[in-house]
Amino acid sequence: MKREKLIIIAKEFNDVFGLDPEIDIELKTTKLLKEVKEAGEMIEPADQFSKEVEAFLKELSISPSKEEEQAEQKKEEEPEEISLRGQIEDSSARLTDLKTIAKANEEFKSIRGELTKYKTKFTLQDALLDVLDDIKPAPAPKPEAKEKTEAKEKTKSESYRDLSLRLLKENASKEQINTAFTKAYTENGKTDSEFIRKRITIYMGNAVKDK
Repeated sequence: MKREKLIIIAKEFNDVFGLDPEIDIELKTTKLLKEVKEAGEMIEPADQFSKEVEAFLKELSISPSKEEEQAEQKKEEEPEEISLRGQIEDSSARLTDLKTIAKANEEFKSIRGELTKYKTKFTLQDALLDVLDDIKPAPAPKPEAKEKTEAKEKTKSESYRDLSLRLLKENASKEQINTAFTKAYTENGKTDSEFIRKRITIYMGNAVKDK
């Protein structure tokens, strides 16, 4: 494939996936092709690309796996209302989608004026989830004593960004980092090891920059 096509794909991947670090379009053609193919493994059925890029991806035989397509088809056959948290954690959501969510929901009023500082979808995703975690649920009418006890014992969940920063501070080993992220993603219903591996690379990379 011509280098010009690879550059177009790389730019769109950077935008759609919110990659950080982004695919460097100045790489040599062979290295650029490798980076594009690796990023292509992250494609899910819900991801949308321009017709031009879709045509280029077909040339490279890059498309969602059959398992992902079947999962998406099943999801479409069984429609259900997606919670606000679910919309934010949706892996297909773009940076622009997350900003739209922040502007449309009063829960995120406190950070609306700071939206421009978020350059990747993952950093904004963490910020939105942190806001939701800080929101205290409305008290249920006449709660039972047991429910009150459970509410007090419930601890705030740790965001992926906070997890990466903590692991970096603790000088965790590669194995400890993998175990911690795998556990966190599994608890949220995500078990794809390759997906988790890529997210670890992104979050730990961001943690090093934020240190």
